[in-house]
Amino acid sequence: MRLTVPLPVIERRLAGEVARGRRDDLRAAASSIATAAGVGVEDLAISNDRPIGAVAQDVLTFLGWLSGTES
Repeated sequence: MRLTVPLPVIERRLAGEVARGRRDDLRAAASSIATAAGVGVEDLAISNDRPIGAVAQDVLTFLGWLSGTES
């Protein structure tokens, strides 16, 4: 399983963090997205640009811990 996030969402999430480490994280994310690092080796790609509850439900359903009908 792989979580996917568009670069603009990553930029928005890191915008409030001005620490050098966050800038490094943003550069690493941009590089990974540009090179499609890890794409194609996963069983499922889950979009992580939604509310955390929705993403968590998809992950737990994929793992078989939820039936997919819970709200």
